[in-house]
Amino acid sequence: MGASPVPEGRKGVLRSLIVILVCFALLAGNAAASEKVPHFWKRVAHCETGGKWNWGQFAHSNHRRQLEGTSYEGGLGFYVGTWRTWARAVHVLTRYPHAYMAPPVIQVKVARYGLARGGYWGSIHNGCARA
Repeated sequence: MGASPVPEGRKGVLRSLIVILVCFALLAGNAAASEKVPHFWKRVAHCETGGKWNWGQFAHSNHRRQLEGTSYEGGLGFYVGTWRTWARAVHVLTRYPHAYMAPPVIQVKVARYGLARGGYWGSIHNGCARA
């Protein structure tokens, strides 16, 4: 005996429910990734880009945010050339050619590498990130 077909009205409800569940899962994943970022680096991101981890993503589009240009990217405001150098060194450049493409935890991994080698963020040295 085969399964009975699902009525059309229920198919729409099921599709909607699936979409809602997928959206919640994605939001939960992003929240979890953000929670893994140490408070110090969240403060640096707040000082550098207002905490916008995808800074630079819209630099070449009509959705460009005020002060968003093409020189600095990601939540920590990496200079493009610096991102390429440090991201290559920690083996993430191929997957994330731009800082704004990398999740916050990867941006922090790259930043830690750079900071350990003399990298500089004005917000660290001017006291903004210490608050």
